[in-house]
Amino acid sequence: MKNSNNILNIKTSTWARDSHGLYDYESHSTFKKQFSATKTCYIVRVGTEVQQTLNLTEAPGQEDFTPLCMVSLEKNEFSVLWLNEYLWSVVKTMRTKHGPGVALALDDVVKLGRVSFKITALRASPYQELSDNTQDSEDSFLQENQEKGVCRICLSDDSTAQNPLISPCKCIGSMKYIHLGCLQKWIASRMVVRNTSNCMTYSWKSMDCEICKSSFPFKIGSNDKDLELFKIDKPTAPFIVLEAVGSDRNRNRGVHVISISNDNSITLGRGHDADVRISDISVSRCHANVKFKDGSFILEDNNSKFGTLIKSGSKLMVQSTGALVLQAGRTVLSMSTKNNSNDLPDLH
Repeated sequence: MKNSNNILNIKTSTWARDSHGLYDYESHSTFKKQFSATKTCYIVRVGTEVQQTLNLTEAPGQEDFTPLCMVSLEKNEFSVLWLNEYLWSVVKTMRTKHGPGVALALDDVVKLGRVSFKITALRASPYQELSDNTQDSEDSFLQENQEKGVCRICLSDDSTAQNPLISPCKCIGSMKYIHLGCLQKWIASRMVVRNTSNCMTYSWKSMDCEICKSSFPFKIGSNDKDLELFKIDKPTAPFIVLEAVGSDRNRNRGVHVISISNDNSITLGRGHDADVRISDISVSRCHANVKFKDGSFILEDNNSKFGTLIKSGSKLMVQSTGALVLQAGRTVLSMSTKNNSNDLPDLH
């Protein structure tokens, strides 16, 4: 690897506390560092100190050693790649053609504080084909004609195309089958629906089989067709669906169906007035906004304490037009190829 005239200016800020991989954007108890990279290298954190190294095998072996990312220089262009953990783009530093924020797309994962949501469905206009990945469907076993089975709920052995006997969990024997309709009614009885003018939230404590304890999927795939177990009403466009994912899913299980009219916005936060209410202490009362502008859903941070993030791809190019700001656990990295490092944004 050869040195280059290109210089990547890097500014880092690490929160003094190690709490759930969060960074406090309001705290002044941070450790800041600024350095430059001129070749491919690794950015690591040892305790609260961020440093660069050319080889991870030669890096310190301390218990609090954490690889953050890899900086690659190819054909005079810098790129950033995640290593052990995902990198997250900091929404408050991003812009669209409409102003601050980021345009959301299907399968994007956003994080508010320590709570993550996946964009599993969206439609910008009634004429647009619905993109819906709400909890990826799982293959289900449909009862074969030659195999006898009865529904564990209604004890009937009838099976039709509209109401087939399915096997959506790990139960075997006489508990193996259940009618699609019977399971849908059971699931609906355990769901709590909360309505606001812009959002319909479906939440639940547990949707596990009471016998084998495996979780029921949102949809099951049978004969090239998806059958919905969870009946979720979807409004006329434009709307977007957020599904709770990740390690906090057990405490934030649910699906938020958000309807937004043009130029309007909805709020996400912990406050009682939020359209999408998220009961987690790491989420600010009015944490973020989602707007619908010219056919795009725009996510904006609202000066939240623990930030609004969007999961980055495996490789990010550092553009010459501005800084790339990423969060890796309790460290925020701001990178720019501009000659003047003062152009790097402040993180507070």
